Amino acid sequence: MIRLIMMRVMLALAMFGMLSAPAAAQVDPAARGLAVQAKATATQAQTLAIGRDPLLWTDLGDSRVDADFINPAQTAFNMRSSLIWARVLTGQRFVVGPTFGKSGDRTDQFFARLAQALATQAGGIRLMGCLNDIAQNYPTATTSGATCAANLISMAETCRLAGMKVIIELEVGSSTISAAQVQQVHEANQRLMDYQETATGVYLSDARAIVMNPTASTTTIAGRPGYFLDGVHGISRAEYYRAQGTLVPIFNTILPPRNVLIRSGTELPTNGRWQLAMNPIFATATGGTIETKTATATTNSTTTLAVTALASPPIGSTVTGAGIPAGTTITAQPAGGGFGNYTMSQAATASATGVAVTITAVSGPVPSGWTLGTVGQSTGTATTQVDPEGLGNNEIVTCNWVLAGDGCRFYQTVGSTYWAIGDIVQAVAQVQVTGPSACLAAVRLDMFVNGTTAGTNFSNEVQDGYHATTAGSVGPDQAFTATLMTRPFKVPTYDAKGYLAPYIYIEGACAGTVTAVIKQVGIKRRLAAPAG
Repeated sequence: MIRLIMMRVMLALAMFGMLSAPAAAQVDPAARGLAVQAKATATQAQTLAIGRDPLLWTDLGDSRVDADFINPAQTAFNMRSSLIWARVLTGQRFVVGPTFGKSGDRTDQFFARLAQALATQAGGIRLMGCLNDIAQNYPTATTSGATCAANLISMAETCRLAGMKVIIELEVGSSTISAAQVQQVHEANQRLMDYQETATGVYLSDARAIVMNPTASTTTIAGRPGYFLDGVHGISRAEYYRAQGTLVPIFNTILPPRNVLIRSGTELPTNGRWQLAMNPIFATATGGTIETKTATATTNSTTTLAVTALASPPIGSTVTGAGIPAGTTITAQPAGGGFGNYTMSQAATASATGVAVTITAVSGPVPSGWTLGTVGQSTGTATTQVDPEGLGNNEIVTCNWVLAGDGCRFYQTVGSTYWAIGDIVQAVAQVQVTGPSACLAAVRLDMFVNGTTAGTNFSNEVQDGYHATTAGSVGPDQAFTATLMTRPFKVPTYDAKGYLAPYIYIEGACAGTVTAVIKQVGIKRRLAAPAG
């Protein structure tokens, strides 16, 4: 019944031009929407507010909003988005639902998606985007700033009447626009600042001094060195600092803390299947597994190990195999690894071909039920400590990267008896970066759900913290705490279950070393109808 009422009200508002009227259809862009919205009754606003979830937020804007996710299904949160970083840094105080960003869109084109954003029943919305209006001189070179401000104000008022809180991102500008267009950026921002001062429930996010260079020039706008891909789109590091300086204080003020973490050692799959991973807070600090890799090699009674197949041993890794003395490590390798001659710390005792070699790139204690390994040319060490809050133990991982995309990974395969077809599952973790690195890309939580249907294998990956690992795609270079949580995902109707596994990845974008404290990792089973 509520959904039917909502649809009728939204249709009625659309008839008045409140939800989707494009700017091109208006004679006076500066006056758009405000007079019409003034006619909306209090009853309409109250009706629209029914059923809104105060924890649920949506996002409407241009390509910078489109960066919230990396896939059309919106199951992989992207760290090139300040809104996604704000979730992670506030301890998941809010939920990001479907978002509506489109590359190249001007603010007048946002109206076509405003009804969709309202229909999410989100309790809050972020509006972001004046740059395309200004860069495209829309509708003219001297009115683009006023136009985009009027459009954003119109949308903000519609959302306020619908019972939503609103965050408007002030335009930071771009290194690609002219001096005349810079003036339009300033006009748009001043109009938005004047509007917000008397608009209850509207907040401004102002990242200009955070991500841009305030004194680069008097006529052009420039980003801080290394913060942008192309003068417009921020890398993970820029979006981290943008979120930390603007969005985090807003969300910490308007929303209370949310209960998302595991808080007891009794939260085990044997106690009702509400949390599905074994040993999620590492109460048993040892007994886990160190991941190994294998290679085929030739030895020749010297320190040369010629790898001919499978994995390449990273420098610093331990190798074992027939004729290789105990404790032997790799001290040098071919450029970039791969097949070829490696140098060992000790000479082999015999010459042989087809030697099966085991490579171990990490060392240290691992909590029971968990596995610690590496990706690429990484090496790592682990220690444990009693959790300072008294909640089990922590796994402390120091990860060393050589190439972009290298990383350490910490994971568990959940027992098949603990999850079922149709379960709604959601991974959660908390990781503290205590020894930061200028080469850290970010810390990522993955949940893999796998099974077969009609003989075909299907693997679904749901992520929080996706980040590019190419050279230059760096993330935070300071200590921080990441509370990570994937989107809830319903286990498909497989003919046969494969595996369910949470993974923590600590990945680099260049050569470096980081220390991270993994405090907990689990998978929660959620309910579609909590009251039923």
